[in-house]
Amino acid sequence: MGYGLKSEIAISREVATLIASGTNYRSHPRFRHAVAHYCESMSQPTPSGWPIWKLLNRFTRYFAVYVLIHNYFSWREYGETHPSAAVLQKQSGLSPRQTINLVNALKAGRLVTVESLANDRRIKLLRPSPEIIREIGRSMLAYIEAEGMLSGDNSRARQVAGHPDLLGDVICHCARFVRAHGTVIHPFPRILSLASRDCGYLLLVTLMAAHYRRLDGRSPITLSTNALAKRYDTSASHVANVLRDLKDSGEFSCDRNGLLEHLSADLIDEFETWSACEMLHYTALADAALERGASRQYRHQSGHKDVMAG
Repeated sequence: MGYGLKSEIAISREVATLIASGTNYRSHPRFRHAVAHYCESMSQPTPSGWPIWKLLNRFTRYFAVYVLIHNYFSWREYGETHPSAAVLQKQSGLSPRQTINLVNALKAGRLVTVESLANDRRIKLLRPSPEIIREIGRSMLAYIEAEGMLSGDNSRARQVAGHPDLLGDVICHCARFVRAHGTVIHPFPRILSLASRDCGYLLLVTLMAAHYRRLDGRSPITLSTNALAKRYDTSASHVANVLRDLKDSGEFSCDRNGLLEHLSADLIDEFETWSACEMLHYTALADAALERGASRQYRHQSGHKDVMAG
């Protein structure tokens, strides 16, 4: 399957069209406000309890769970390959042992359950919980909400947020789009570079949130290494490495109090164009999922007629 973040990839016509449409989308008078709302939503501190964010702040693990969700919905709704651990091992981008360790951690946190096919109990299926679907789809949903601020219609976001199966279907078709046309992120090298690093995307949206707060005269976000490490329950040394690279490239600086001093115009421009593309992309996927959902009963809570627990 054509998943993953390869260093070089041709931009498909579909992705190029999305970028052109996204560039035009930025002219909306409330666009910056919508992107700021997205950044605030995505940069909330790590919640207490089971460390789901700590598990997923490593990009490779996030991607593996993204594939797991795709596999489950592709099988359940569209009759594709059984979503087994063996299939995931071939597609996750992790080593076979790393994949099994991840699945075991998800099972321990009750984020994934193992079910047996009713007509062949030897076949074990990996079923994602509503909680892990919402976490993997958090950025998608936040962009759908942001687009609703521009269109004045939040009903789409409310419906997708209220039905994990709808969001799972969006994730499934997002993965299908990547397989057919390539990723939307590849034409944005700064975003791609940060997203490929552990906790990198969360750090990026936090810098952007700090930028918008400064523009609006709102209370600042402390961007010191220790504050960000605590915010996202991650290694201070890792945060320091990411920030140092941004400083060395002239993209970012903060003052002695850890408050934003500079964010490069090129990084801001790239992030805003990326955000416009993401709003359009996920909104289109959500609309298609809602249209499909109208003709079938969502059943994540009740399971699937072809599976048995255990």
